[in-house]
Amino acid sequence: MKLWLGLIEEWIEDSDNPRCLKTALAAAGTLAMIGGDLDVALTMCRNDCASTFVGVFRNGQSDMIHRVLVAMIEMLGSPDDSVSCHLKQHDLIEAICELDDIGEIQKGLVVEIGRIFAEDHKIDIPSKI
Repeated sequence: MKLWLGLIEEWIEDSDNPRCLKTALAAAGTLAMIGGDLDVALTMCRNDCASTFVGVFRNGQSDMIHRVLVAMIEMLGSPDDSVSCHLKQHDLIEAICELDDIGEIQKGLVVEIGRIFAEDHKIDIPSKI
């Protein structure tokens, strides 16, 4: 987990490097595919994935944003409340609200995240979501 998050963080720090982007896309895609597994989600939280996700949102690269949004939706499906608690304790909602230039698919993912947070976890979500 540390490796995949580390590869994404390396890209955040060197986002002009095309090799870093390709590697980060692969790492984020992997996290999106496996984020629904409870053990994986808990390990991602222990490795502070929320901070990494905020960095991706603030960078603005649409393919990376898409993968991170899918990873979040998968993680929020976890029956363990500590996963959603980890995600809400960081600036993720604020960073999501700052997303401006995203596609329709990403907007749909953002709406789904807002629904999950608001309904399932009783978290107040800004109306922008």
